[in-house]
Amino acid sequence: MLGDVSTKHISDVIPVFHGAPLANILELGAELTESSNKKIIGVYFCNERLDDTSVPGFVDNIVKTIESNVGQGNCIVGQIIQSAMHDKSKLCLAVSKIIMNEIF
Repeated sequence: MLGDVSTKHISDVIPVFHGAPLANILELGAELTESSNKKIIGVYFCNERLDDTSVPGFVDNIVKTIESNVGQGNCIVGQIIQSAMHDKSKLCLAVSKIIMNEIF
């Protein structure tokens, strides 16, 4: 997620990988965003299983990396909730902060 950390405004989202990321893929994603003059202020993910709402361990590591650039507690985390995707009365994106591997 790219945007302004002071306003928490997300202006663009760039999908970088599917599945657990490799360090070189994340570095390439970071390099691609540098040319846009926007700052990485968050990450989003979607679990493979329909009923899985857990936070994968790699997300916590990515959050720590982003927070090293934007300040602790300033990383926006989005989770696509698959079970809500086909129900038009529900929002399928939960946006929050990760604190000690739990979404709040």
